[in-house]
Amino acid sequence: MLSRYIIKRILLLLLVLAVIPVYGQNKADTDAGADTKKQETDAASDAVKKNRPDPAPVAAVNLSDEMKFRNAMEFIRLERQNRALEEFNEYLEIYIQGAHRDEAYRQIARIHCENFDYLKAVKAYGHLYEEYGSTESGIEGYFNMGLCYGKMGYREKARLIFEEIVRDHSELPCAAKAATQLDLVKIVAGE
Repeated sequence: MLSRYIIKRILLLLLVLAVIPVYGQNKADTDAGADTKKQETDAASDAVKKNRPDPAPVAAVNLSDEMKFRNAMEFIRLERQNRALEEFNEYLEIYIQGAHRDEAYRQIARIHCENFDYLKAVKAYGHLYEEYGSTESGIEGYFNMGLCYGKMGYREKARLIFEEIVRDHSELPCAAKAATQLDLVKIVAGE
């Protein structure tokens, strides 16, 4: 089995190989004229002034985003959940606008649920709901928060979440599941 160091080096090499052609093309473009170089320097300094990262080639960013996410998914396939958690958390830290952030939160929460660590699962589902609250994915995360609260014995918190989903998001498929869970909470409570 490859050590952590070798895996990181291989991923870094793949990333560099994927980015070199893009930067090589940019170098050839800047050699064509001094005006182009000045414009790029101005754009970079504007980015720093506005406290945002230097504009990177879109293809390189998407490729590295995809590679990092797939790497984490591969650790799940290899049944190395702790390593997958590290990779997903690293992915979320690095790729603020990542294409797979919602799935990363779901996977983190799923792993924690499998380990019966519902408090950490609630935290991951909470982040999913914060970022994607107006989407079906975010509401599904909120529903799963309610399930976790129920499993921890916090029936009142679970009930409030399920009621809110039924009341405010009745058009979504998870609203029917929330209504069912709400009925179960009431039955357990003896209502």
